[in-house]
Amino acid sequence: VVVGNYIYVLDLENKRNQFLKKYELKTGKMVWRSAEIKEARAIPGIYVVGDRVILQVGGMVELQYVTRTPDGTVTKTIEYENIKPMNVQCFNAVTGEQLWESDKMKKGLTNLFPSENNVIVCSGKALYSIDINTGKENYEVELKEDNIGLADIILDYNDKVVIIGEKGVSLRSKADA
Repeated sequence: VVVGNYIYVLDLENKRNQFLKKYELKTGKMVWRSAEIKEARAIPGIYVVGDRVILQVGGMVELQYVTRTPDGTVTKTIEYENIKPMNVQCFNAVTGEQLWESDKMKKGLTNLFPSENNVIVCSGKALYSIDINTGKENYEVELKEDNIGLADIILDYNDKVVIIGEKGVSLRSKADA
């Protein structure tokens, strides 16, 4: 993610050791490296909001692969899988220090997006709003009454959250869901 004169990147040193790093664009000089993001197998989302960096660790990930049979038949496959562990982490964009972590979504995490000073997160069964500065939960709203099945993805739309589920679509207010 490029913001101003800096770029924030994930350094996947190997399958087990992953770090968030901040570099100066003009010089390539590393500004900081976070502590290890432990156990992460996938980090599908990085967002910078003011002086905060939000990471989505795990959750719904698209897998693409090609297989060939001995007779030469090629099959292209796209699947979706919930990769564990699943959590949301916040880092100080100036120092790289981890400020908070929420593992409230440890059983499911579709995706998330920032909204002003909050991050809107979906577990598949519930919608959450978390204060970016403190990590405190503003609300948790169950999605059962929406009658859309398990949520697959959430989208940011003006002052609303669009929730796309297995059986339909619903719309919720970002302010109070």
